[in-house]
Amino acid sequence: MVNLFVRTKFLDWFFLSIASFLGLLLSYLVFVSDLPVTDWNWLLVPFNLLPLVFWKWRRRWALYFAIMLAVWELGMMIYPHRLTDPAYLVLVLAYAIFWLKFTRIAEPLRKEKL
Repeated sequence: MVNLFVRTKFLDWFFLSIASFLGLLLSYLVFVSDLPVTDWNWLLVPFNLLPLVFWKWRRRWALYFAIMLAVWELGMMIYPHRLTDPAYLVLVLAYAIFWLKFTRIAEPLRKEKL
């Protein structure tokens, strides 16, 4: 939230690198690893490598990704039993706000182009 007003590119890259590292780790565990109990993981939906791969075109898809994160968050909250830890719900909410920063919705908040 602070970076919406401070507008530091370092924080953008730091947050993206953390989410991408989580995506890389989850992708390895789900698709490559043969460890037990590493089949499908619901955290692979918000934390994947696609935002890093398509970073150059983030202004075109950031709103759709933020909406998808909000739908994922709502689905995790209303499901009858817990599929993820509540700490991940807070992290995904922060991640959705991070992606809203690159949309036209946040345009009045920024003075110069990111």
